[in-house]
Amino acid sequence: MVETMGFQGIHKVTGDYIQPILKTLALSIPILAGLQGDRGSATLAGAVYFLLAVLGILGSRLSHLLVSRAGGEKQSASILWWIDLFCYLALILMLFAKWYVGAILVFLVLELIQNLWRPMQVGRFDFVSPGKRRATILSIESQAKSVSAMIYAPLLGFMVDRFGLGVLGVTGAIVAGIVIASGKKKKRDIL
Repeated sequence: MVETMGFQGIHKVTGDYIQPILKTLALSIPILAGLQGDRGSATLAGAVYFLLAVLGILGSRLSHLLVSRAGGEKQSASILWWIDLFCYLALILMLFAKWYVGAILVFLVLELIQNLWRPMQVGRFDFVSPGKRRATILSIESQAKSVSAMIYAPLLGFMVDRFGLGVLGVTGAIVAGIVIASGKKKKRDIL
């Protein structure tokens, strides 16, 4: 549950910042900036959100391949945490440097790994849940993700107002780093 709260909760909140980034980028592209009103940013947003939908479908459909190649859900979760960490570290640089094209590409990768994550997590919960309680446990997990987003949203909003969009990458990297470090600590404790 804690992993889902970190992985999906942070993504849910940081993903909300893609819209203003798209608008800023659209205004910097001459052909899109020349469109009347908000048509330029709407055109770019439509293209990006279409791509996000396609990535979502692909991620959900191909999740099982990652699980089988990694050797199980736990191992594939670890791989996704590392990718998540690297994406958020890259996002720090891109957002502070105002390189919005790169930031949007990182958001696309983050969206893809979210869609790999979800079916894998459902499999993990299915494996450890008693048969008659699976739906209840998945409902609790879904609400835990929403509660974590509810906690992250005002904190991130305050920090973005104060320090800029790069804080999104910093926060995501910190959460990913904590989860990765706690997983390594558990392995050392077992040995």
